[in-house]
Amino acid sequence: FELLKMNRLARGLCKAKSGARAVRFATTTTLTNTDYEPFFSEASKRRKPSAVRKLQPLMQLEGMISLGGGNPNPTTFPISAISFSIKGDDGASETQLELPLADVNRALQYSPTPGLPGLVDQLAQIINKYHRVDVRETANGDVQRSISVTTGSQEALSRAFHAYLNPGDPILIENPTYSGALAALLPLAPKHVAIATDNHGLVPSVLKQTLETIKNTASMPLPKVLYTIPNGGNPSGNSITAQRKKEVYEICSEFNILIMEDDPYYFLQFGDTIAPSYLSMDRDNRVLRFDSFSKVVSAGIRLGFVTGPEPLINRLNLDAQASSLHTSGMSQAILLRLLEHWGLDGLDNHLKQVVQFYLGQKTAFFTAAEKHLGELATWNPDVSAGMFAWLKINDVDDTTQLMGPAVDKRVLLLPGESFTPPMVDIHSGLAPQQAAPTPFVRASFSVGTAEAFDTALERFAAVIREYRSQCSN
Repeated sequence: FELLKMNRLARGLCKAKSGARAVRFATTTTLTNTDYEPFFSEASKRRKPSAVRKLQPLMQLEGMISLGGGNPNPTTFPISAISFSIKGDDGASETQLELPLADVNRALQYSPTPGLPGLVDQLAQIINKYHRVDVRETANGDVQRSISVTTGSQEALSRAFHAYLNPGDPILIENPTYSGALAALLPLAPKHVAIATDNHGLVPSVLKQTLETIKNTASMPLPKVLYTIPNGGNPSGNSITAQRKKEVYEICSEFNILIMEDDPYYFLQFGDTIAPSYLSMDRDNRVLRFDSFSKVVSAGIRLGFVTGPEPLINRLNLDAQASSLHTSGMSQAILLRLLEHWGLDGLDNHLKQVVQFYLGQKTAFFTAAEKHLGELATWNPDVSAGMFAWLKINDVDDTTQLMGPAVDKRVLLLPGESFTPPMVDIHSGLAPQQAAPTPFVRASFSVGTAEAFDTALERFAAVIREYRSQCSN
């Protein structure tokens, strides 16, 4: 099956070379299989399917005798069984889960790059339940969507940036944004076209005005990718509204831009309803969605997955074939057994418990913030998802100056500079070497008690007062 998909992709690329229209430079509607090549980086275009990896699905065919692969003999593996315990709904009782022997054997051996087939099927059901997208059906046009399991969503982001961006390319990115994304982008030295955000997420009018300015001034090529965190943004904690999402999607459609929807806090939304995703409104086949289990199952299990148009996903798989081969089979098998045990209803119940926990954490943190920082800082009191608070410190221009004294008082926060992209001048195309100082700090309320929050923010308030006193002398 994987080999057939690779052959389909190869045929699509041949068509693109011979007669594809220049979709990057004109308003487009629905993307088809032959429309994606202009989005690929030159490095990605040079990647070829691994001859050994192509054998993986063929080795599963009934009656096949494989002398072509390089799989180690499983009789030499010392692990013979895998079992683990999970907490009950009451948090006290436990249930023992054991992997069937066949699943153990699959977990210990090389497996398909996109993931264990059983797990991919479970993930497709999750996408269908929460986003009303059937991965198994062809989307608009001739594009098939697919899923690839990754070693956390961080690995998927890094792969995607390198697959779709050449060194020095412009990229649309929120300000502020995830520091891990900035780190992954750093080797590519892109031009960060920063788009302003507010308490309701990315501002569509700024996005459109920015793109029109670039188009009219020709200071640089139009960006072909928007990287965005729609819910509980890291670091801001802000979430974009459903109406703004629709506007952003229409703008990306007008300028033919791919949307990288990085949504690790999707399941940590505090409202009564879950906001619609960009994936759920993707009529043009331009959304690549990144999900993570780090926040709701385990960070150490290192499992995420990416969903999107098959031509885009295949680029990520080709990169993995030349690096990690596939995500840990052990981690995949454990998650698969857990999801099979829970079912979709059990997963939903677990997610609701996680949301209630983080809602309590949020309430405790902002209660302490109001008590100690009410006259020293401002923040968005209506954080609707995630685990972060974005605090603007009054009368402080550069919060990096606060970090050393804060450590001395035994409290840790991160300065806003860590989350600020070095913004390109869209009129000249010139980019600074580093980000400008900011008056913001990021605090996380994921770990800690109400008492710990109270003590930490009392200490940080003292740091702010001492710094301001020194500056005024």
